[in-house]
Amino acid sequence: MIFQKIIGVRGAFATHIAYVSVLGQLPNRTYQLIVADADGLNPRVVMDSREPLMSPAWSPDGESLAYVSFEDRLPTVYVQILKTGERRRVSAGRASTRRRPGRPTARSWR
Repeated sequence: MIFQKIIGVRGAFATHIAYVSVLGQLPNRTYQLIVADADGLNPRVVMDSREPLMSPAWSPDGESLAYVSFEDRLPTVYVQILKTGERRRVSAGRASTRRRPGRPTARSWR
C-alpha cells in the first residue's frame, strides 16, 4: 500500500495470478479456474467445470475475471466477480462459421 501511494502503481507483492488447472483423465476430467498470490501460494478455486475453461483475464480494477467456458458445448465468455462469486455471461457461444483447411463446410456439401 505504501509502494502504491508513493509510485502510484500496485507492487508485484500485492498482485494475484489466475490460471486453469486440469485434473484427471477423460472422461472424468475436471477443469478449475484458480486465483492465487503472485508466488502461487494461497490458491482458491473460483470455478469448477467438467468442460474446458480457458483464457482467464483480469479486469482493470482486479476485482473480477473474464474467462471462456465450454459448459454449453460452445465457447462462451463469462465475467466473475471474485468477492461475491457472482457470474454473468457476456458473450453467447456460436459455432464457428470459418472453414478449417481440409474440412468440408455445409456449403461444400451442396
